Amino acid sequence: MSRTVWILSWGLALTLTLSPCVSAQSVEVLLDRGSALIVNKKPDQAIPLLEKALKIKPQDVDVNFYLGVAYKDKDQPEKALPYLIKADSLKPNDSITLANLGTVYRRLKDYDKSLDAYTRAVKLAPKNPNSHINLGQTLRDMGKDDQAVASFKQGIALVPKNKLDIDAHGYLADVLEKTKALDEAVVQYNIVLQARPKDFVAAYGKARILKTQGKTSEAIEAYQKLITLKPDEAALYIDVAQLYKAQKNDAQAIVAYEKALVLDPKQIVIQRELGVLYQQQSDYPKASAAYSAYLIENPKDGVIQASLGAMYSQLENLDEAISAYEKALVLVPPDASLYSNLGVALARKQSYDRAIELLNKAIALNGELPLAQKNLAIALINKGQYKDALPPATKAVALAPQDPEAYLVQGIALANQGKLDDAIKALEQSLKLNPESLDAQKFLEQIKKAKGG
Repeated sequence: MSRTVWILSWGLALTLTLSPCVSAQSVEVLLDRGSALIVNKKPDQAIPLLEKALKIKPQDVDVNFYLGVAYKDKDQPEKALPYLIKADSLKPNDSITLANLGTVYRRLKDYDKSLDAYTRAVKLAPKNPNSHINLGQTLRDMGKDDQAVASFKQGIALVPKNKLDIDAHGYLADVLEKTKALDEAVVQYNIVLQARPKDFVAAYGKARILKTQGKTSEAIEAYQKLITLKPDEAALYIDVAQLYKAQKNDAQAIVAYEKALVLDPKQIVIQRELGVLYQQQSDYPKASAAYSAYLIENPKDGVIQASLGAMYSQLENLDEAISAYEKALVLVPPDASLYSNLGVALARKQSYDRAIELLNKAIALNGELPLAQKNLAIALINKGQYKDALPPATKAVALAPQDPEAYLVQGIALANQGKLDDAIKALEQSLKLNPESLDAQKFLEQIKKAKGG
């Protein structure tokens, strides 16, 4: 009986004595397993083990640290933060804890605290490349791009050559681009692409810079490679179309814009660009359709209304041209060319009074427009106002001395004022510039006949 009691008492004593040692071993096992799972990128599995360890030993610096890291790796910075703060308080001035704390603050967009944590980490571990690279990321997020460049460069310089940090080169390229150090940025993007040829961000950054630099052919080649990576990305085709436009390769620009529109029909602005290109290619039905689709969503675009007016004028659809020009006049600031074009359309409809009014407005805004001067003279001649027609006709000749029609108009104005010799000179110059002009030939014969009579 007494033995039994003694045995039980001994067992109880043993349990009471060894209990702390068993707990410590349990924490160590849980910690080892949890940290290994974190290394193997399995934070979900690590967290339950580390939380068990924390219940046993809440003041353990390593348990708090790894639990914070696990939540950080799971992208739950708000849950990671208190554990890393605790780890920092339990073991101040640990560069690795501070680096992770800086990352958590950065993800929470608390950039000042992130900057403080990373700066302390750099001071504690100046030879650690990750400390500088992490600091650079926060500086970049804060818009301190010049400082970020320096920090990234320091970090990259510390990375062993056989362990290239590709992400760091990408970060550096990004801030170099922002600081307009474009050639340097391209070098960094190329380093990324050599290691990761299908890295879309780096490829897009390089293509974007080449476009900005006006290296059109190289940029097109870069964008074509991007399209192989993301063939359904409408924005890439838009960029390529803009590059082809810069090369004045309208046919290829149209192909690229049409592809972009198929991929993203909601990109109505593409219709605007297509309308302009179709019009330049004299494909008026397609231009009209594109403009119409665009104007449904953007009826107040005066520039496109003016383009429609010009197109309808070319098609001799004067009523539609006048309507489009009138809409444009309401939508855009006073514009000499617009007044002039509308004036011409009205003159061709024989609405001379309104045409003369608008052409005078055009000249008041810009007296150096030869077409406005010439067309004002034509409108005045058709109104029988020959004396008033001569000054704008003469001005048109002065502004456009190679325009045979300007001399023709001047000759008609001179002839109708009885200045036949001067009229003959003007008409002869018109014929010199355009020997095929039947109007100049006809008027010259009539004047010479009248003079000879």
